[in-house]
Amino acid sequence: MTTIAPNDANIWYSPGCWDVTSTRAMTINYGARIKAVISSAPADLVAVFTLAGAETRRAIIEYRVNEGPWVRTLISANTPLPLPQSRTWPVTTVEIAFEWSGSGLSGKWTNQTYAFAFAGFSSASTITTRPAAHLPSWLLAVGDSLSIGVLALTPSVPDAAVTPFLVNSPRLGWGPLLAEALGMEAGVQGFGGVGLSRSGDDSVPAFGTLFGNLWNGKPATYSTAPALIAFMPGTNDSAGTDAAVTAAAVSWLNAALTKFPDTPIALIRNLRGIKAAAISAAIPLCSNPDAVTWIDTTGWNTSDSSDGYHPYGYSYTVDVVPRLAADIAPLLTPAPANERLRWSGTAWV
Repeated sequence: MTTIAPNDANIWYSPGCWDVTSTRAMTINYGARIKAVISSAPADLVAVFTLAGAETRRAIIEYRVNEGPWVRTLISANTPLPLPQSRTWPVTTVEIAFEWSGSGLSGKWTNQTYAFAFAGFSSASTITTRPAAHLPSWLLAVGDSLSIGVLALTPSVPDAAVTPFLVNSPRLGWGPLLAEALGMEAGVQGFGGVGLSRSGDDSVPAFGTLFGNLWNGKPATYSTAPALIAFMPGTNDSAGTDAAVTAAAVSWLNAALTKFPDTPIALIRNLRGIKAAAISAAIPLCSNPDAVTWIDTTGWNTSDSSDGYHPYGYSYTVDVVPRLAADIAPLLTPAPANERLRWSGTAWV
């Protein structure tokens, strides 16, 4: 039997989501991804997990092998990744998206009780890795349950805590779909119930404390800066005062601008427009208003939803995300220097 350690240099992890050691790669972010290329065609392939709290709530991954269809499965300590019989390639490609480890639970932020801990790959065959290619730029998508595809599949059902695969799919949240539409990799930091003025599910704090951290006391590390930050707050801030929401938005923007001074920020009106005026008011008050663009979603279709808050996955793919991509793409391609200003006859514009 051959094993590949989680800190193998050729394994790619979605940026800003993981803490990687020689024994486990840990994340609490739904939608966090792994890409690997096995430099042979093994007889079998297994994804290994160090199970603690996650398995008690039936943790789920989505995976695909050799560019086949995405498959959803409950994880175990040794989770088989069946190899498509139709592929006879001399290498094996693997992609895993981490989907679910329970909700409404305490401890995820404070002690990672319900984190995913990926412990590598194993096979009865001799396997090694080769570099897993990835797109040259990445999107940091920050949001609440909408960013991670909560209720993207069906309305919530009575046994959702036991069979969450009936309900949610982080691959169908606006975060990863926007990255795909823009031709970028995704680093998604999304948690249910979180807002600018309130903490969220699973003991997760408000956006201001979340930013730049994997969990409590653990800063995120970034090998490169994101090419773009997309931030959609406000859905859960209806109880906050306008002043508190604006102040929190200013603080968040300043933190992002300090950490990534050369990265443009798309501040997106949440799909229900909750506290939109208070949030947009933060832009002229932040440290670099020119780096922040308000993306106005007024009038967009939000009716394709089971609860009026969480769009179905198809609503993101055919409506919301294409609109977002169209409005945000220009931020990635600044106008040439000689086109930024022109003389109108009375002033430079």
